[in-house]
Amino acid sequence: MSEIRASLSYWNMLTERSEFNEEQRALTFIDLLAHYEEPHRQYHNLPHINQCLLEKDKCAHLLFDEKAVELALWYHDAVYDLGEDNENKSAEMFFSRWSANCSNKTLINRVYSLILATGYGGTSDEIDTPYVIDIDHSILGQPENVFDEYEVAIRREYAIVPDEDFREGRLSILESFYNRPRIFKTDFFWGIYEFRARDNLSRSIAKLKSTL
Repeated sequence: MSEIRASLSYWNMLTERSEFNEEQRALTFIDLLAHYEEPHRQYHNLPHINQCLLEKDKCAHLLFDEKAVELALWYHDAVYDLGEDNENKSAEMFFSRWSANCSNKTLINRVYSLILATGYGGTSDEIDTPYVIDIDHSILGQPENVFDEYEVAIRREYAIVPDEDFREGRLSILESFYNRPRIFKTDFFWGIYEFRARDNLSRSIAKLKSTL
């Protein structure tokens, strides 16, 4: 319940000056909540969104369009299935919910682009893109116990995948992060999380390799 209260507080502050009426604001929040509370979600859920919003608050003074960033964070995992194309589907979901009730088409297009950028290897020309991506990846630089809980949660989300296939796929993803010159694109998040993220990834990679 505390997670819902926290997210509702963010949502109300975000939408209170929108063109949505009170009923539309409530229904749109309930719609998002239903997606983030789907039973297969062990990490990509409401606590993840709340954590992203907290990370956004840390760098709000550096953002070009804080509202667009916050909306992108709200919707970037709205659709989360084990198949591909989740970011495209999430962006489409945002567009379908907001385009008819928001006359600010620049905002709509900016949020749509930022959501797409959160996909693996995704890009966007929007100036706030590096912050959105770094916020989404900030879990990598959390304390060891938090990162380890994240790794367990990801495995649970992919419970239907055989162990060997999961280990090989996960190793490939983690090594792709570790081998980057910089894990975090912005100086702000690099300074906070880069070195701890490398420690976390190194441990996880070694653990996975030991079981192959």
